[in-house]
Amino acid sequence: MRLQYLRLPRLNSTSVLHCKQYPPSPLQTRPFISYLAPPSTPERLTATRTLPYPARPLFQIIADVSSYKEFLPFLISSDVHTYSSPDPLTNTRWPHLTTLTVGYGTFKDRYASRVYCLPDKIVEAVGGRTSRSEDLEECSGWYPPDHPNARPPLPGGRGKGDLGLSKDVFRHLLTRWVLRPLPYKPGPSESSASSPQGPTVTPAMEWTQVSLTIEYTFANPIYAALAKAAAPKVAGTMMEAFERRVRDIEGRKKDGRLGKEMFSGSGK
Repeated sequence: MRLQYLRLPRLNSTSVLHCKQYPPSPLQTRPFISYLAPPSTPERLTATRTLPYPARPLFQIIADVSSYKEFLPFLISSDVHTYSSPDPLTNTRWPHLTTLTVGYGTFKDRYASRVYCLPDKIVEAVGGRTSRSEDLEECSGWYPPDHPNARPPLPGGRGKGDLGLSKDVFRHLLTRWVLRPLPYKPGPSESSASSPQGPTVTPAMEWTQVSLTIEYTFANPIYAALAKAAAPKVAGTMMEAFERRVRDIEGRKKDGRLGKEMFSGSGK
């Protein structure tokens, strides 16, 4: 049997190979770091609860930033560096420039925020390039003008400094607590309704609707990627921790283990 060989054309220097060209895939040309780019719009988380307490004690717990480390998860420290002037409504000095240190596993970082308190109504903390909300203009009477670059003072009154802060944790940060009184009058109990004297008149109780909104954009894309899985649960987790704190504080008040002046600002 005779073998047949396939002959290929001989190529010389003038020969041209014609290959069909395809446009480059966008997936191939897109820089890798762009996959980690922060989102163009802030992430937004919310949680709401209606609690059987007046607004004042709830507001005091929320405004007591220095105690956050005692009940908020993943918070290692919470420091208040400056306070407002006494407000004309309660004559209290409220937290202003603060730093919080958060930690989870091997992750740990510290960031600054500016706090604004409208007594019994709103506690708002902003960071990064974020300015306070317009409905807090009333706070201008006891807070200095809002400035995104405001920094806590260094210890010993040595001017402004970063206190070891990572300045690029958040590009945008807003944590906003809003309290709305809800007068509530429970109905008569079954035992009192069947009583010969008729149903017992129950006095109205002060309930409060507490709403928490968190908006954030990480400046560091690595942080954004790490937080993606846990972030949706943050608002609910914070609200649950707040509820436990309220029950603990109010319980100690009833037992006489805690004075009514739980929080009075920076001092008299």
